[in-house]
Amino acid sequence: MPEYSNQGDALRANRIAVEARSISPVTVKKMSGGHKGQFATLRNNAYCVIEIPLKWILEKKSNDKTT
Repeated sequence: MPEYSNQGDALRANRIAVEARSISPVTVKKMSGGHKGQFATLRNNAYCVIEIPLKWILEKKSNDKTT
């Protein structure tokens, strides 16, 4: 599994597992419409793994295999 460690690398998924020595306090952010989201920063040897990818990515991969 590749690991990305350059500034600007990003993850987007339905569920991401995280591990870090230090996590900032969680702040609530306004998202689209009336929805709210949470934001926190991981510090000192932070590590993240996608546990559940986005549904449309899974669908795209299955369509690519059939063509």
